[in-house]
Amino acid sequence: MRSRFRARVCALVLAATGCVALGGEAEAGLVGLSTETSSYYSVDPLTGTATFISASDASASLVGLSFISDTLFASDIFNVPGHDGAAVVQVNLATGGSSFVSDQGGSVNWHGLASNQVTGLLYSIDFDDDFILKSLDPTTGTITPIGTGTGIIGAGMEYADSTATLYATGNDTTTDLYTVDVATGTASLIGSTGLFSNATGLAFDETSGTLYMTARPEGEEASNLYQLNTATGAATLIGSTGVAELDGLAWTGDATAVPEPSTLVLLGAGLIGVGMNIRRRIGASKSRR
Repeated sequence: MRSRFRARVCALVLAATGCVALGGEAEAGLVGLSTETSSYYSVDPLTGTATFISASDASASLVGLSFISDTLFASDIFNVPGHDGAAVVQVNLATGGSSFVSDQGGSVNWHGLASNQVTGLLYSIDFDDDFILKSLDPTTGTITPIGTGTGIIGAGMEYADSTATLYATGNDTTTDLYTVDVATGTASLIGSTGLFSNATGLAFDETSGTLYMTARPEGEEASNLYQLNTATGAATLIGSTGVAELDGLAWTGDATAVPEPSTLVLLGAGLIGVGMNIRRRIGASKSRR
């Protein structure tokens, strides 16, 4: 009976807060987009295994992927319903639906995509415009150039909000890891990952401080998931995703709003009263039996 009572109270907490779990934390994890299949996948951060979620209603080509809060955005998406050319879109993960956000300033090569949770801006490096770092306000569609050129492709990009660091990969003879200054657009080399891949994705777990990368090494059929050393750039293999060209990667679950302390106090007091009322009704029911 106690377990039934606790379950009722927990259900009330979830209904009142809108949280996925107690404490206000959303279910966190990796999400990927494949250029090869134009489909979305969940990716196990412990094994690398990718599991199909939905097929996109558009075409993916060397894409970027990033969340702002619970909203997923993708870049270099083609054949978007109602739009010709490459686009940044808002994604409905459940259905694979794409909603037009920006034409990328006419560029067809925004290979990477990162997001700043505080400012609400998206970042990409424009391959077609001298590798210039650009910010995009997804609410207005405004694109702002930053600096005169990073000098790197930025096939994979991710912004770590906890350290205010923009990471990007550049492809030369090896896939190197860089930081990019969001004020000046200047790229600084961290080091080589020890791999070479034209299709990479980056994602950062704010809780553990882990930087993930997907890449398909030459000669292999599927992309692998790696953990990157943010001090040296070195890649450590986690496992195969089982999916070819999984070059869009994003982490979700860190930006879900948590109720303010005052709200939690009031909510807790109310739930205690509701909980006691449930217990009294349970006791009364038992006495009548």
